[in-house]
Amino acid sequence: MGRPSEQARRAGSRSGFAKRGSVQGDPITVAATDTAFGWLVVHVTRPLVVFAFLVLALRLGGKRELAQASVLDLAVLLIVSEALQNSIIGSDTSLQGGLVAAGTLFATNYAFARLLYRSPRARRLLEGTPRVLVEDGKILVEACRREAITEDELRSIARESGFERLEDVGLMVLEPNGHISVMGPRAAEHWRRQHPRADRGRRTRRRRPGAKE
Repeated sequence: MGRPSEQARRAGSRSGFAKRGSVQGDPITVAATDTAFGWLVVHVTRPLVVFAFLVLALRLGGKRELAQASVLDLAVLLIVSEALQNSIIGSDTSLQGGLVAAGTLFATNYAFARLLYRSPRARRLLEGTPRVLVEDGKILVEACRREAITEDELRSIARESGFERLEDVGLMVLEPNGHISVMGPRAAEHWRRQHPRADRGRRTRRRRPGAKE
């Protein structure tokens, strides 16, 4: 038998690489993974795109989603996690594919953590600023509307924090990490001095004296 042609050897090499990576899917991805460099680019780019999408979605979804997930929120998160897993690795179940994708995500997270540590402006952009929900016993309607927090929830949070009435609360603040902080009048004054840029919204509603909690 004669020696295989150069074209046949190249085709066999490409086929062997594709089998090792087990990459299938859309035509662009298949074409890009035709070479080792293309395979690496795809497996680095896909996790970055998914990471950026998740950061944007959580940022737009509101700080509350980070700490207080409802039944509907959990259902969405489970479905999204399954869908995005396929977006990150596709049908590539190889060890090297998983390691490259995971390494990309760890490296990206580390880079963003260093950026947020060094840049207050980046922190405000990516994580947001604290949002005041209640100030001096008054509900900030616009802030609560943006975060989809009801008055009943505010009452419950106040009671859990040891305040019998909402009017006794100096400040109730939704932190960038989704936690809700509740402070009395004295602690509220100190907090205001430390956080002059906190979002207070515009409209307020005064609670009726003697209203039931």
